[in-house]
Amino acid sequence: MLVRTQTTLRRTAQTLVLDAKMKKFILLSVLLVSTKLFSEELCPNSGVKVELDQLMTAEAFDKESALWALKKLESIVTDDVELDSDFLKDIARINALKVLEGYFLRIEALREQESSYLDAGATDRYCEFLEYAAWMD
Repeated sequence: MLVRTQTTLRRTAQTLVLDAKMKKFILLSVLLVSTKLFSEELCPNSGVKVELDQLMTAEAFDKESALWALKKLESIVTDDVELDSDFLKDIARINALKVLEGYFLRIEALREQESSYLDAGATDRYCEFLEYAAWMD
């Protein structure tokens, strides 16, 4: 009886580990596919010209990320940020500015696609930015 219980517990634990790994895999797959689809919507022919571990995806340029970037910049300007060195502050500032730039370029590109924005070339500028957008670390 004890052996059967231990075997059952072991199988249950293995199933939970596999379920957790599967959930992570599914979540990662959905994120990658949604990023690809979203990027293709505005930039169907764009390529990636940065290292994949530093790649800034289109999700980095949404409203929530832009608001985060503004808060990060405010904390840097007011010196209310807990970073160990000026070097780390510079990296945080550069990344926050890239997020804001990408956000505004994306908004302009979306407006151009909707024909409510008369700036020809906004989509091209966003797609070019997206090809080279990389996190500084």
